[in-house]
Amino acid sequence: MTAALTPEQRIEALEAELAACKRDAERYRWLTDDHADADMRGRVDDIAHHIQIRGKGNSDAAIDAAMAAGEKA
Repeated sequence: MTAALTPEQRIEALEAELAACKRDAERYRWLTDDHADADMRGRVDDIAHHIQIRGKGNSDAAIDAAMAAGEKA
């Protein structure tokens, strides 16, 4: 049996969950964005077509890397 969470622990857990959801939302918006750069569209297409093979963790990493590369361009 697990111990009940304190109110502070519950708030901390909810804040962590919210942060994770926000990050996932940013990735989704990036995947569905109309990218002007042809190379970036190619990266998006590659990532989107391989999500089922890569799984969530590797797909998240690929999206994060592509997003970071786009910010530097």
